Amino acid sequence: MSDGLEAVTEAVAQASTSRYRSYCFYHSQDMERVINGNVLYLAFGSLDGDETLSVEVGKAIVSALQANGLEVEWNGGAKDRIFLPKIAWQKRSKAN
Repeated sequence: MSDGLEAVTEAVAQASTSRYRSYCFYHSQDMERVINGNVLYLAFGSLDGDETLSVEVGKAIVSALQANGLEVEWNGGAKDRIFLPKIAWQKRSKAN
């Protein structure tokens, strides 16, 4: 998680705009977990640590995922990751 948050902070600092207020990501261990077991955890939050905004971000992510037919579990907490229990990860073949 700390590496992911560091990468988010760096990306925002390098951005040509300051419009970013929040983030969502998964890290390499999450990637391994989804490839091996079809479950994925998503980290999210506000860039300034505002818990109210973090909850709003979480709700928006959950809503978007559910609107696209994905099963989502989240307890509504600002510090709790979003869980997708049934992801069928598919590796795309490289175009020739």
